[in-house]
Amino acid sequence: MKNATFTFKRQLIIAYLLFTGILLYAQEKTILVESSGSVGTLLTDNEKANTTRLIVSTAAGITLNEADFTVMNTMPKLKELDLSGDLNTTDFPANSFKDNATIESIKFPPHTATFGGGAFINCALKGVVSFPSTITNQNVFISRFDNCQGITGFAFPDNAPTHVLQARDGVILYANGTQLMKYPCGKTNETYTMPEGVTFIAQQAFGDQHHLKKLVFASTVNSFQNETAIIRNTTSIEAFDVTPGGTYLGAIDGILYKKQTKTLFYFPPAKQVEDLTIDGSIIQTVPSGFFSNNQTLKHIKFTEGFREVGYTAFKAATALEYVELPSTCDTIAKEAFHGCKNLLQLICKATIAPKIGDVVFRDANGT
Repeated sequence: MKNATFTFKRQLIIAYLLFTGILLYAQEKTILVESSGSVGTLLTDNEKANTTRLIVSTAAGITLNEADFTVMNTMPKLKELDLSGDLNTTDFPANSFKDNATIESIKFPPHTATFGGGAFINCALKGVVSFPSTITNQNVFISRFDNCQGITGFAFPDNAPTHVLQARDGVILYANGTQLMKYPCGKTNETYTMPEGVTFIAQQAFGDQHHLKKLVFASTVNSFQNETAIIRNTTSIEAFDVTPGGTYLGAIDGILYKKQTKTLFYFPPAKQVEDLTIDGSIIQTVPSGFFSNNQTLKHIKFTEGFREVGYTAFKAATALEYVELPSTCDTIAKEAFHGCKNLLQLICKATIAPKIGDVVFRDANGT
């Protein structure tokens, strides 16, 4: 009886090991690509459906093409993609892994040079993403890794300090640290202070961020690739600040402004405030749409020196009840208070009436 029980147990163990081996075999697959576009023919339907780790190398002179990337992008259980054995591919096609919901880690071909537009937008990559030193074009990070909420940092090889592209604290910098290209969407720090020496901010550099509460600009910042798209789709920032000593940017009550033109620049998307006083000796202009769609601001007062309320400046600021403008105000642009349905009182102290644009109060409170 004991022998029968032992034999049965041994058979169960063998069956388990065999099953586990089959399962592991199904989960990991290694392929050698000997002609471009052949990845789909090197995998069975079962392997395409169940492989979780794919290791790809290429024969001499053979590169992966769009068809190959399409196959890899549509494998429903693929989590790890190792392309480190591909010594030939340099370019990733546009949108090659856009919206990929499964791949959490990728080892890039060691000679990677470029990523096409949208290559990894809204993908499932997690943790720190490392790049080879062969990437030297800073533009390959613009609109390539947007809304990748799992990426907590970027990295380059150990020789990065001597390389044109580098990562500091997981943030991609270019041109000896003077251009800030990409802050990771999934980085969970609540405060970030840019390194001094940064002069340029790339488009969408801080886009799609939902953890960062305070962003401190370097005093040296003086240019932007696209001023309207620095923090697009970012929801968490409550305050901006600027390291003292700069001549281009400043901050007042957590609001970013341009010193030279005395113009408000960026309102923190998560800032909730009911009452504001804007110092007219510092700020002369509210630019187009600056307070538009604000849902918390009720009372705002501009002191002497302030001059212009811009086009749609308060459009659809539905909580706004009271506005006070100083004697120096000379312009209230078109649709400035369009849709301010709770606006009860606007006081303008100017002795000479400001220039008034068309339909300033369209769809505002008629009483």
